Amino acid sequence: MNKKISINFQNKKASYQELEKMIEDAMDSQIAITNVLVDESTLSQLQSKFETKLVCYIVWSKLLVIEDSITTEFVISHITEFLQCYIEFDKKAHQMMELMASTFKIDLNDSAQIWDLKRNRSKRQRGQINSSWNYFFHGAECAFENVNTGQYIDVKIIYGREYGVIDNFFLYRFIETTESLKPQFELLEGKSQNLRKVTSVLKEKGFLINRPNFDFEELILNRTNQVG
Repeated sequence: MNKKISINFQNKKASYQELEKMIEDAMDSQIAITNVLVDESTLSQLQSKFETKLVCYIVWSKLLVIEDSITTEFVISHITEFLQCYIEFDKKAHQMMELMASTFKIDLNDSAQIWDLKRNRSKRQRGQINSSWNYFFHGAECAFENVNTGQYIDVKIIYGREYGVIDNFFLYRFIETTESLKPQFELLEGKSQNLRKVTSVLKEKGFLINRPNFDFEELILNRTNQVG
């Protein structure tokens, strides 16, 4: 198992040169840098140089993680297959919210009606849409589970009619439980950091974009840029 190194950057901005040296000096380790500020160009340069690593920066928590992953070249060689995961997630997320709206006669343009279903019309925020699908509201999301196939999808419900916002943890579980995406799950080698690497590459290639009018990174599918 790789060693783990933790560094507190004390809310300072890290330069490319500083981070490059840290990675080069600890190639066999997982590096977690807390309280660090990193700009987008630095992250892009680091990911381009260290193709066998995942360079993941969480803006709101100022956390930078560098760890082993599938290579950038591997992701690109399977980019059509990987992109299909995001396309299917986006499609299914919107389908499930429309199914819920139709079943319970709610207007998705009115968040108060969703809140009413969550708080007043559901038992402990849970319920059944039909004989196949159950739902469970939790926090800013609603989870849907197919009791027949085991397919599971968690949808963020706080961004109006945009239900395709990507959370790598939720997307990973969706891929894992979706029969048509079994080949892609095998390509991920059972490691969630490999999905983060895929997300990073797809963002770099323009297949994923930041949700409009939002300060922090909330990625969605770029529906105008798909390989086919």
